[in-house]
Amino acid sequence: MVIEAFSAIVDAVRLWKERNHETAEELNKKREALKLVMDAVIATKAYLYDLDQGMEPSRSTETLLARSWSSASIAISKYDYELFSSARLKALGWADPREWKRAEVRPWVIKLDVIIDQCNYLLDQE
Repeated sequence: MVIEAFSAIVDAVRLWKERNHETAEELNKKREALKLVMDAVIATKAYLYDLDQGMEPSRSTETLLARSWSSASIAISKYDYELFSSARLKALGWADPREWKRAEVRPWVIKLDVIIDQCNYLLDQE
């Protein structure tokens, strides 16, 4: 599992090195895509914390999370396939909890800390 996650990061590095001639506009678009991913991570972490503190699950909040992850997946798709896949799976999982079963064979794909690390790594490559 860890090896596959590391491999995805190595692939992302190769892609970023190949694209080292990005314009300022392209860099801004990439940063905005990463911001959408991090916004979804933050909203998810906040909701999960609230649940841990005893808050009742909220389908309206989960729907908002699904939309946030969907927007993030579309935005990041041009820059990183693994982040796109993770965000898309999270969008589907929050929209329909039965979708979480798809992640059981690749749990690292939806771990928030892995997603944060990958975003930070991509930002450091600029």
